[in-house]
Amino acid sequence: MIARLVLISLTALCLIAYLGQCLYLYLEQDRMIFHPDPITEKDLATIQARWPVTPFFLDTSIGTIQGYFICRRPGLPLVVYFGGNALEVSHMIPRFMPFKEVNVVLWNYPGYGLSKGTPSQKAILHSALSVMDHFLKDGHLRPTATYLVGRSLGSAVALYVASRRKVERLMLITPFSSLLDLARDQYPWMPVGWLLRHRFEAESWARGLHVGRVAVVLADRDSVVPQRYVLKLVGAFPTPPQVYRLPCGHGDVLDAPGFMNALRAFWEG
Repeated sequence: MIARLVLISLTALCLIAYLGQCLYLYLEQDRMIFHPDPITEKDLATIQARWPVTPFFLDTSIGTIQGYFICRRPGLPLVVYFGGNALEVSHMIPRFMPFKEVNVVLWNYPGYGLSKGTPSQKAILHSALSVMDHFLKDGHLRPTATYLVGRSLGSAVALYVASRRKVERLMLITPFSSLLDLARDQYPWMPVGWLLRHRFEAESWARGLHVGRVAVVLADRDSVVPQRYVLKLVGAFPTPPQVYRLPCGHGDVLDAPGFMNALRAFWEG
């Protein structure tokens, strides 16, 4: 009898601990997925003084979105950049400055930079379409083509936009099939399918997608996104994308040998 009571007690404690872990993951997932990187007005002034960019503030139904516009001249292809989950996008300005043959839009997710609001899948995807529509409807720019570049989390955002707006080219840097796949890989003992609110289902957005040219940058030493999930995404496209394999990890892909050449080939080829 005593042994039975002990077994029941231990089972109850294990169940309570497991449910506590589930509750923790559910409540803390925003903090675990999104790492907002806000800046101040003083920081913005420093960025303007250093680089020939035009900051913009776009009012949307979920709050004001802030970003930077590199405008060479009207009538060029328009590149829209979608960043990762951790950095304010001004760090990408020097990456795009050498390219004179495109105009570039870099924008901050809600809660990042000087963008207002709280990051979430819904807020980010809504903001992405708002930014796209704003610049595509700008009668002064008259873009000859639209190219999307997304890195890490931003690769899923770029895919979502490409599935809902007409774009000519799409580059995905260290992408993944879905956050659900990554979460299941990291927490195989947890019911993440029930817990995860922000799924960023890139694979489903890639299926049936028709874009003139798609390129994928795969980091050979990526410890954040296992290669099988990159290749799973690659296999979802109706037409196989061009894959650039670079000798780097997830975080240093921008500095990897060959990255800038791949970026240039993306819109010059």
